[in-house]
Amino acid sequence: VALQEDVIRRWGEKVRETGTWSYDWGRGYLMPRVDFAAQAHRLKFLYANGGRAYFGEAMLDALEGPKLYLISKLLADVDLDPDRLLDEWYARFAGKAAEKPLRELYRHATDYWRSPEMRKTPLWKQHGYIYVQPTETRQREHLQALVPGETEEFVALAEQVRAAAVT
Repeated sequence: VALQEDVIRRWGEKVRETGTWSYDWGRGYLMPRVDFAAQAHRLKFLYANGGRAYFGEAMLDALEGPKLYLISKLLADVDLDPDRLLDEWYARFAGKAAEKPLRELYRHATDYWRSPEMRKTPLWKQHGYIYVQPTETRQREHLQALVPGETEEFVALAEQVRAAAVT
Protein backbone atom coordinates (compact mmCIF):
# COMPACT_ATOMS: atom_id res chain seq x y z
CA VAL A 1 0.00 0.00 0.00
CA ALA A 2 2.77 2.44 0.90
CA LEU A 3 4.50 1.82 -2.45
CA GLN A 4 1.25 2.33 -4.39
CA GLU A 5 0.47 5.51 -2.49
CA ASP A 6 3.98 6.83 -3.03
CA VAL A 7 3.65 6.32 -6.80
CA ILE A 8 0.21 7.96 -6.85
CA ARG A 9 1.44 10.87 -4.74
CA ARG A 10 4.52 11.46 -6.90
CA TRP A 11 2.50 11.38 -10.14
CA GLY A 12 -0.03 13.72 -8.56
CA GLU A 13 2.76 16.21 -7.92
CA LYS A 14 3.91 16.12 -11.55
CA VAL A 15 0.67 16.14 -13.56
CA ARG A 16 -2.69 17.84 -13.18
CA GLU A 17 -4.71 14.63 -13.64
CA THR A 18 -3.85 10.97 -13.46
CA GLY A 19 -5.69 7.66 -13.31
CA THR A 20 -5.46 3.98 -12.61
CA TRP A 21 -6.05 0.61 -14.20
CA SER A 22 -7.41 -1.62 -11.47
CA TYR A 23 -7.53 -5.39 -11.29
CA ASP A 24 -10.43 -5.80 -8.89
CA TRP A 25 -11.63 -9.16 -10.15
CA GLY A 26 -12.16 -11.98 -7.75
CA ARG A 27 -13.97 -14.53 -9.90
CA GLY A 28 -12.35 -17.92 -9.83
CA TYR A 29 -11.44 -17.75 -6.16
CA LEU A 30 -13.30 -19.96 -3.68
CA MET A 31 -13.56 -17.14 -1.17
CA PRO A 32 -14.84 -13.84 -2.60
CA ARG A 33 -11.77 -11.65 -3.08
CA VAL A 34 -12.87 -8.48 -1.30
CA ASP A 35 -11.52 -5.73 0.90
CA PHE A 36 -14.05 -2.93 0.73
CA ALA A 37 -12.26 -0.60 3.16
CA ALA A 38 -9.03 -0.83 1.16
CA GLN A 39 -10.93 -0.24 -2.07
CA ALA A 40 -12.64 2.87 -0.72
CA HIS A 41 -9.36 4.17 0.70
CA ARG A 42 -7.55 3.61 -2.61
CA LEU A 43 -10.19 5.51 -4.61
CA LYS A 44 -10.28 8.41 -2.14
CA PHE A 45 -6.48 8.60 -2.08
CA LEU A 46 -6.29 8.51 -5.86
CA TYR A 47 -8.86 11.30 -6.17
CA ALA A 48 -7.05 13.45 -3.58
CA ASN A 49 -3.89 13.15 -5.67
CA GLY A 50 -5.33 14.11 -9.06
CA GLY A 51 -6.93 10.81 -10.01
CA ARG A 52 -9.70 11.52 -12.50
CA ALA A 53 -9.56 8.39 -14.68
CA TYR A 54 -10.41 4.83 -13.67
CA PHE A 55 -10.41 1.62 -15.63
CA GLY A 56 -11.19 -1.59 -13.82
CA GLU A 57 -11.24 -5.22 -14.80
CA ALA A 58 -13.80 -7.41 -13.06
CA MET A 59 -16.42 -10.05 -13.71
CA LEU A 60 -20.12 -9.25 -13.65
CA ASP A 61 -21.66 -11.73 -11.23
CA ALA A 62 -23.08 -11.92 -7.72
CA LEU A 63 -19.72 -12.50 -6.00
CA GLU A 64 -18.36 -9.34 -7.57
CA GLY A 65 -21.58 -7.37 -7.11
CA PRO A 66 -20.85 -5.42 -3.93
CA LYS A 67 -17.34 -4.61 -5.11
CA LEU A 68 -18.54 -3.17 -8.40
CA TYR A 69 -21.45 -1.34 -6.77
CA LEU A 70 -19.08 0.29 -4.28
CA ILE A 71 -16.62 1.32 -6.98
CA SER A 72 -19.30 2.76 -9.26
CA LYS A 73 -20.84 4.81 -6.44
CA LEU A 74 -17.49 6.08 -5.13
CA LEU A 75 -16.39 7.07 -8.62
CA ALA A 76 -19.44 9.35 -8.74
CA ASP A 77 -18.79 10.74 -5.23
CA VAL A 78 -15.66 9.67 -3.37
CA ASP A 79 -17.00 11.10 -0.10
CA LEU A 80 -19.94 8.69 0.19
CA ASP A 81 -19.93 6.32 3.17
CA PRO A 82 -18.74 2.90 1.94
CA ASP A 83 -20.52 1.03 4.76
CA ARG A 84 -23.85 2.68 3.95
CA LEU A 85 -23.38 1.87 0.25
CA LEU A 86 -22.68 -1.76 1.05
CA ASP A 87 -25.69 -2.00 3.36
CA GLU A 88 -27.76 -0.66 0.48
CA TRP A 89 -26.34 -3.30 -1.88
CA TYR A 90 -26.89 -6.19 0.57
CA ALA A 91 -30.57 -5.29 1.00
CA ARG A 92 -31.10 -4.74 -2.72
CA PHE A 93 -29.37 -7.96 -3.70
CA ALA A 94 -31.01 -10.43 -1.33
CA GLY A 95 -33.70 -8.55 0.58
CA LYS A 96 -33.77 -7.00 4.03
CA ALA A 97 -34.00 -10.36 5.84
CA ALA A 98 -30.77 -11.59 4.24
CA GLU A 99 -28.87 -8.32 4.70
CA LYS A 100 -27.21 -9.25 8.02
CA PRO A 101 -25.90 -12.71 7.06
CA LEU A 102 -24.79 -11.39 3.66
CA ARG A 103 -22.85 -8.56 5.34
CA GLU A 104 -21.29 -11.16 7.68
CA LEU A 105 -20.40 -13.42 4.74
CA TYR A 106 -18.44 -10.61 3.08
CA ARG A 107 -16.86 -9.58 6.40
CA HIS A 108 -15.73 -13.17 6.78
CA ALA A 109 -14.28 -13.14 3.26
CA THR A 110 -12.44 -9.87 3.96
CA ASP A 111 -10.99 -11.28 7.18
CA TYR A 112 -9.85 -14.35 5.27
CA TRP A 113 -7.96 -12.28 2.71
CA ARG A 114 -6.37 -10.18 5.50
CA SER A 115 -5.50 -13.19 7.67
CA PRO A 116 -1.98 -14.08 8.87
CA GLU A 117 -2.38 -17.41 7.05
CA MET A 118 -2.96 -15.60 3.74
CA ARG A 119 0.24 -13.62 4.20
CA LYS A 120 2.16 -16.90 4.13
CA THR A 121 0.83 -18.04 0.74
CA PRO A 122 2.74 -17.76 -2.55
CA LEU A 123 -0.15 -15.70 -3.90
CA TRP A 124 0.22 -13.06 -1.17
CA LYS A 125 3.97 -12.90 -1.61
CA GLN A 126 3.37 -11.47 -5.09
CA HIS A 127 1.13 -8.66 -3.81
CA GLY A 128 3.80 -6.01 -4.39
CA TYR A 129 4.24 -6.90 -8.05
CA ILE A 130 2.87 -4.56 -10.67
CA TYR A 131 1.02 -7.38 -12.42
CA VAL A 132 0.19 -10.84 -11.09
CA GLN A 133 -1.19 -13.16 -13.73
CA PRO A 134 -4.38 -14.70 -12.29
CA THR A 135 -3.79 -18.21 -13.59
CA GLU A 136 -5.66 -21.20 -12.22
CA THR A 137 -2.58 -22.07 -10.17
CA ARG A 138 -2.43 -18.56 -8.69
CA GLN A 139 -6.14 -18.69 -7.90
CA ARG A 140 -5.75 -22.01 -6.08
CA GLU A 141 -2.86 -20.73 -3.96
CA HIS A 142 -5.25 -18.74 -1.79
CA LEU A 143 -6.64 -22.04 -0.50
CA GLN A 144 -3.39 -22.60 1.38
CA ALA A 145 -4.67 -20.06 3.92
CA LEU A 146 -7.64 -22.23 4.92
CA VAL A 147 -7.80 -23.25 8.55
CA PRO A 148 -10.05 -25.94 10.06
CA GLY A 149 -13.66 -24.80 10.12
CA GLU A 150 -13.13 -21.96 7.62
CA THR A 151 -15.19 -23.37 4.78
CA GLU A 152 -17.90 -24.69 7.10
CA GLU A 153 -18.40 -21.22 8.59
CA PHE A 154 -18.53 -19.64 5.15
CA VAL A 155 -20.99 -22.23 3.82
CA ALA A 156 -23.18 -21.78 6.91
CA LEU A 157 -23.36 -18.03 6.23
CA ALA A 158 -24.17 -18.67 2.56
CA GLU A 159 -26.98 -21.01 3.63
CA GLN A 160 -28.37 -18.34 5.95
CA VAL A 161 -28.36 -15.87 3.07
CA ARG A 162 -30.06 -18.36 0.76
CA ALA A 163 -32.74 -19.19 3.33
CA ALA A 164 -33.49 -15.52 4.04
CA ALA A 165 -33.21 -14.18 0.49
CA VAL A 166 -36.40 -12.87 -1.06
CA THR A 167 -35.12 -11.48 -4.34
